[in-house]
Amino acid sequence: MQVRTLLRRMSNVMFEAVTVQQSFHVPLSEAEAIIEGLEQEGFIVKRFAAGWDGQQQPRWENTMKGNSLAMATAARPVTRATAERALAQFLDRVSAVNAEDEFAFRVERVVVFGSYLTSASKLNDLDLLVDLAPRYGNSTRQELLEQSSVARAIQRGRRFRDSMEQVIWPRMEVEYFLKNRSRTLSLHYADHKLMKRTEHRVVFEARLGTDAGQ
Repeated sequence: MQVRTLLRRMSNVMFEAVTVQQSFHVPLSEAEAIIEGLEQEGFIVKRFAAGWDGQQQPRWENTMKGNSLAMATAARPVTRATAERALAQFLDRVSAVNAEDEFAFRVERVVVFGSYLTSASKLNDLDLLVDLAPRYGNSTRQELLEQSSVARAIQRGRRFRDSMEQVIWPRMEVEYFLKNRSRTLSLHYADHKLMKRTEHRVVFEARLGTDAGQ
């Protein structure tokens, strides 16, 4: 769990040995041993970058394997059949979101990554990166739709903790619908830097000619 936390924090940046030392609360020599173990297991790779004195200093960054571990959850593993069923049901909900004008946001793209793309029969979970976009490009029309989403939530008895939660509710409404309380799904939003260094596969992409921009 400590390794996963470290790799999750460092998913988009290079880090030094002192970062590991501080993360694990251990002497520098022990931090270096941890780094060596992570390198041998293929979770990180050594790079060199200029330090404050201009000299090249060793740095480390996550590999694709490291990023996969970073995004893993501590939930009980699921079978591949369960993950495939969860993906199919999720894509059905994506279609429902995009077809339903009540939702203020629509799904533009869904990308699967992580253990689902391996040959393993048991998976940590189903990792999905989801791109959401406002349903309408017209700001006035979009604002009215978001206001309608908030009003509908209040009518159904939802109480917002503060004004910020109310502002972001129209997007949260879509996210909650997509998640559907599934423990198999691990949904991620707007983390495209991670995708550049992680094996992934696009499983849904919205067709052109939607109402966006109208």
